[in-house]
Amino acid sequence: MKDVVSGFEKSGEASALKTWCYEYVNRHPITRHAHCDTPFAELNASQIMDVIIEQHQQVIELYRYLASRAEIPSAMELLNSLLSLEEHEMMRIVQSSNRFSDL
Repeated sequence: MKDVVSGFEKSGEASALKTWCYEYVNRHPITRHAHCDTPFAELNASQIMDVIIEQHQQVIELYRYLASRAEIPSAMELLNSLLSLEEHEMMRIVQSSNRFSDL
């Protein structure tokens, strides 16, 4: 995922890359899951998945909001690509976790 985001940074237009999210964060502060302060080593698999899913959902909502506000087509395209990437990454993680728990 890091490599994909780095690719967006290299190929994206400057106007698309400078999209601000201050307004969103002020209205929708990032919430920390109850387990966030606990090291993963002290959590069970279900609690770790709760933390990870919560973090991905917050990122997805941020991208969705920014894409809805984008006025520049290249910014909208970039944000929709990031949104899709993040949604698929979360689905992949959940699916992998479900397979692991089936073992």
